[in-house]
Amino acid sequence: MNPHMSWAPQNPHVKRGTWHVALKRTIDSITARGKKVIVFSQYPVLHNKVGECDKSPGFLIDKRKDEERCSTQVPYDEIMQRLEFTNGIIEALESNQVMAILPSDYLCDHELKTCNVFSNSGLLYYDHNHLSSQGSLYLIGEISSLLREFLRLE
Repeated sequence: MNPHMSWAPQNPHVKRGTWHVALKRTIDSITARGKKVIVFSQYPVLHNKVGECDKSPGFLIDKRKDEERCSTQVPYDEIMQRLEFTNGIIEALESNQVMAILPSDYLCDHELKTCNVFSNSGLLYYDHNHLSSQGSLYLIGEISSLLREFLRLE
């Protein structure tokens, strides 16, 4: 066990309940001051090998072969199951003052039941759980108009 986390409950159900209460309390505190809150859920988690994908020069490799080699995805249903709790809590907190962003809505095709590892600009992930700079730019491009509208910047 991490000594810095000794205060944290060990039962996963207690941890989840504690997280939910703490998140709601934090958001309530911020919105009570008249501020808006944007809450991001987790990114779809891939297998650990995804960081190896961009270590080969793209011009040497056929893009289709590179996508096959780098298709280290966890099955879609497993990804969505992992996100179910967090996405559900974050969606339930959404209001006029709270915007919920579910990255899986932008990184996954729910009809095809797949999550993207690549976009036209390149690899979306830095490692199995973090977006690359291209992935961050891709996601912000997908949600920028929603953010502007929510923050009334247009």
